[in-house]
Amino acid sequence: MPSSEEQSLSNNSTGRRSNRRSVSLAEASSLIDRILATWGHPPEERSIMAAVLLYAEVRGSSQGLLKLCGAGIPRERITQEIAVTRSSTSIAKVDAGRRSGMVAMQRAVDVAIELVRVSGVAVVEMSNTSSSTGAIGYFSRQLAEAEHIGIVASGTPALVAPFGAGTAALGTNPLSIAIPTLSQPMVLDITTAAIPFFDVLRAQALGSQLPSGVALDSHGEPTIDPTAALNGAFLALDRGARGAGLALALEVLTGVFVGADSLGKRGARKDWGNLVIALDPGIFIQRSQFLEGVQRLFDTIRALPRMSGFQEILIPGERGDRCAAAVEHRSAIELSDEVYSELSAIASKTCANDGPL
Repeated sequence: MPSSEEQSLSNNSTGRRSNRRSVSLAEASSLIDRILATWGHPPEERSIMAAVLLYAEVRGSSQGLLKLCGAGIPRERITQEIAVTRSSTSIAKVDAGRRSGMVAMQRAVDVAIELVRVSGVAVVEMSNTSSSTGAIGYFSRQLAEAEHIGIVASGTPALVAPFGAGTAALGTNPLSIAIPTLSQPMVLDITTAAIPFFDVLRAQALGSQLPSGVALDSHGEPTIDPTAALNGAFLALDRGARGAGLALALEVLTGVFVGADSLGKRGARKDWGNLVIALDPGIFIQRSQFLEGVQRLFDTIRALPRMSGFQEILIPGERGDRCAAAVEHRSAIELSDEVYSELSAIASKTCANDGPL
């Protein structure tokens, strides 16, 4: 099924309507693996990256296979082993060695789980990556599934205008918070921009307009043209000072605080900073009390009187989980013809020796 964002883009489109095709999960996995092989990623890294990309794709997120189009996620030619330095039983630093952000983030989450089991609190910073981490809800969810509270924040190149500014200076800087429950984890995964970067790329590819009030052109004027927005700036999450303030705070936490690039040149950021925090929900009260309290809270929220037009009240992450369950039932995703053709063309370049061209 198309994501809610893609449906919105199609409704706003003044360009061509894109035909869609069903692609089996097996074929999608094969496409991802072949494309990543084309770009030089070794098998062990490809498996991690594929898991992150498919997690996003089956949940209707623009952080899925669309990330493989255009410039894609090529592996840097010169990389080093990921290095972990533990400065205490609860704090660690991960030097990604210029490897993929997804691969390095997985290592950071693994380290955080190790630390929080010992001390009850873990703070792990990760920097010196060569690309974004993808859908960070994939990583915070792992912390929650391990029965810890997970907080993950990531920095990105400058795309968002500070409040009152007409040009970009902040990243879209996503934030994810995952909470363990008696059933499926609550997973909040948001961008601090009014629109995700890859939603703008998707609108550009579909010949669609953006929703109004989410972007500025290069002159600092409002625009619904995705190309103009990519040359201009996105507005913050709430189009106002609060969202811009949150983006700025995360710019500090994923930039200056972890020693990564901050306010770098648009599109040329050399280092993507990240922060992982894990908390044992039993450090203040019994773990069982915490889980039961969360369940009561969520049940109370779900039972509240609903606004007109709402059939139910969802907890963050539930919509995505339902999308994922539907995809698993069909064993297939849907891709636009344009995206499928581009992915197939890239995959066809894979060398016989499974290495880069």
